[in-house]
Amino acid sequence: MSLSRRRFIAVSLSLISGSVTAAEELVWNGRGFGADLSIKIRGTRSSTLDHSLIKLRAEIAYLESVFSLYDPDSEISKLNRNSFISEPSKPFIELLEQCRVLHSMTNGIFDPTIQALWHAMAWNNDIAKTRVGFEYLSFNPEFIKFKHSGMSLTLNGIAQGYATDRIAALARKMGFQQCLINIGEIAALGGPWHVGVENFQAKHLAVAKLQNNAIATSSSDAMRIGKHSHILNPVSGEPPSWKTVSVQTNTATLADGLSTAMVFLDRTQIAKLAKLFQPTVVLLEDFSGKIIEIR
Repeated sequence: MSLSRRRFIAVSLSLISGSVTAAEELVWNGRGFGADLSIKIRGTRSSTLDHSLIKLRAEIAYLESVFSLYDPDSEISKLNRNSFISEPSKPFIELLEQCRVLHSMTNGIFDPTIQALWHAMAWNNDIAKTRVGFEYLSFNPEFIKFKHSGMSLTLNGIAQGYATDRIAALARKMGFQQCLINIGEIAALGGPWHVGVENFQAKHLAVAKLQNNAIATSSSDAMRIGKHSHILNPVSGEPPSWKTVSVQTNTATLADGLSTAMVFLDRTQIAKLAKLFQPTVVLLEDFSGKIIEIR
């Protein structure tokens, strides 16, 4: 674990400093969820941070043990392997409840059971035999199970946002008042913080002003499965409508889930969905490079 005053680095977002000087900003850089993570803090002396950072990193490691597809011993990996787990953790159930809301509000476009289809396409298996559908997932504090064998779950379209919110809540409980947290998505305590939004090609799209809210970005071309985007449409199978979708709203969980789903929606659908979750700002980049903002 290291604490430094180096330039704050994000995977898909470059952060533009506000009016404070570099000497007043401390940055922790680490790894988690298969990516670079950063926590940027204003107005706190480095000598007071060691114990707090240990707790924050421990929380990140715990959430990875629940949601990481890269860890064969994580809760989600065990569920995918066995189609059932008993006594799931509280974070797992909390996040699935939020997935249920987004699945309903997006008419099934947001569906974390898409993982089985992703694997079928990646390994050229028979897609017709792949079962997808959040309605086939049962969960409560006692168990999580799939109705059909061969189904699998990915929370990559929302878990990093949820982790970002959990770390932000823990930082707030510790007394941090000015903090910018990047756990794949970005949440701000205090502010204002100015965040430069980029697509996966590092093209600058806009500057977002964050103050006690969050932002998440999905780029449909960031990774490919053959000719297909890594973000799959579970309803129609149609390709993404947008190259990049960035959502700014109250929580990183919601911003993450909405940006994932909105990749497949048209402008009218996006505007309608944004109004349901006010205050929400959506930044769209189409495949010609045109930028559209919806509030």
